[in-house]
Formats: sequence, structure tokens, C-alpha cells
Amino acid sequence: MRLGEASPLKVAIDNGGTPLAASMTEFDQFRHSKRFSGPSGALIAAMAKAGRTSKDVLHLRARLGDQTEAGAVLIRHGISATYFAG
Repeated sequence: MRLGEASPLKVAIDNGGTPLAASMTEFDQFRHSKRFSGPSGALIAAMAKAGRTSKDVLHLRARLGDQTEAGAVLIRHGISATYFAG
């Protein structure tokens, strides 16, 4: 626990908007470099924007300095949620 608390890793949580758009650009670059299939960052961002409220989107990201180390996008639809990117 102390190691995690002492880490310079910064975690951010938001409901979309500009941080999500920037993360989806990074996601697309990573996805293409690894030849991953799946929805594009643009599609995920559009689905997030189409939600009824901003609370339908949960965007998590961990950064070490300027480098993204991990991230996830979850989009709620009805009483369910789907993990879209990470």
C-alpha cells in the first residue's frame, strides 16, 4: 500500500469531454501500432457523447509524467455498462 501511495503515478477520473478525446487519439495510435481490432477512438467518443447524461461515461486514466500508463472507458446504457477501451 505504501508503495502505491508513494508512486508518482497520477490517476484522473472524468466523464468525457476534452480528456476523453485526447485519450482516444492516443488509443487509436496504440491500437494501430499493435494491430488491434475493435472500435475506433472516434466511434467510442461519439458513443460517449450520445449518452443521455455525462454520468453515462466513466473515463479513467493513469499517467506517469506525460506518458499514459493505463486507461479505461466505460459507457453505461440502460442498467448495464460496457468496457470499450483500455
